[in-house]
Amino acid sequence: MKYPAYKPSSPLQVNDSDTLNDWLTNRVPKGDLLDINVWVALAHTAHDHHKQALAYWQAEQAKGTFLWFCRTTMLGMVRILSQKAVMGPSVLSLAEGHAAYLNFLNTPLVKWLPETTDMALRTSETMSRLIEDIPARMVTDAYLASIAQSTGLRMVTFDADFKRFELENWLLLAA
Repeated sequence: MKYPAYKPSSPLQVNDSDTLNDWLTNRVPKGDLLDINVWVALAHTAHDHHKQALAYWQAEQAKGTFLWFCRTTMLGMVRILSQKAVMGPSVLSLAEGHAAYLNFLNTPLVKWLPETTDMALRTSETMSRLIEDIPARMVTDAYLASIAQSTGLRMVTFDADFKRFELENWLLLAA
């Protein structure tokens, strides 16, 4: 079965026999789920961690590793690239930030992780365990860790706080 094409004129269905939900359920994504900080470092050449992110990118591209966006990492990257307080003179407009995301997505080994009903349930179950005793500022990290854990993707980040989630498979890039 092919990945169902989304037509803007019709809603995407996830509960019948030929659905995105069934498509993802029957396939296990492989590769790395990149944290927002990795996508931002890749997109912003003046970022303090750009060289490390680029070295990671080049090594994984050479291996043929799929690098995954989810809705949260896409929105987070666009938001940060568009914030003057964070980006200073290198700030992008929202349209430019979105274009940066689309440029990554158009790279052959960069993939979009669909948010299906099954995935949402698995992620929610995992997240309910991970959010015990964490500060509210870490809820996005807990969500990303939950996605990585529930899909089997390796979480890749510059954030050492991810160690608290005790993920089976994660990579802390050297800052």
